[in-house]
Amino acid sequence: MLTNAIYEVKKELPGLCPSFEMYEHEQLVRALDLGTVDLGFFLHHGKTVAGTSEFLSQILRQDEMVLVFRSEEEYEDTQESAGNVLMSQGLIMLERETKGMNQIMRILDTIGVEPRIRFCENRTVMVLAAECGECASILPISVVKGLNDPNIRHLHFRTPLAYRYLLAVWRKNNHNSLIQMILQKLMEE
Repeated sequence: MLTNAIYEVKKELPGLCPSFEMYEHEQLVRALDLGTVDLGFFLHHGKTVAGTSEFLSQILRQDEMVLVFRSEEEYEDTQESAGNVLMSQGLIMLERETKGMNQIMRILDTIGVEPRIRFCENRTVMVLAAECGECASILPISVVKGLNDPNIRHLHFRTPLAYRYLLAVWRKNNHNSLIQMILQKLMEE
């Protein structure tokens, strides 16, 4: 989505030379605040980035966190089934993703389970662990749709806490016209 939008802007402004950086949540907020980044993108549990009154944001997409696991059995798509899978298979989570971890812990509290938790360093390891049946994982439904194994199951948590939003965020006082051009192209996607 982002690369398509920038490609379209580059057609209008052939001299444009975008620069991409990956940041942790707090680092990106700081870079936006300092003005070293003009436009940031967050996958966030809220519709705005908290504590950022100097920023403007726009929701680009909504996604839902779901429980992902391997099973040859069919499951009823309920919170109770999700809880049973979590208790029997355990859960693998990213070790340094505090915002996502907080969201997942709140979901687990809501459904009333305390599964065995294992940590890993990246999302690829999480997906592989779920795909081979080692443990369950909690991933965005958009990621799950890309998994082609017929034995990969997913269950919804049926709580608003499970939603995540792709946000575009920029400083209120940043008047870079490229921000609005990119946002317009993103909304056309």
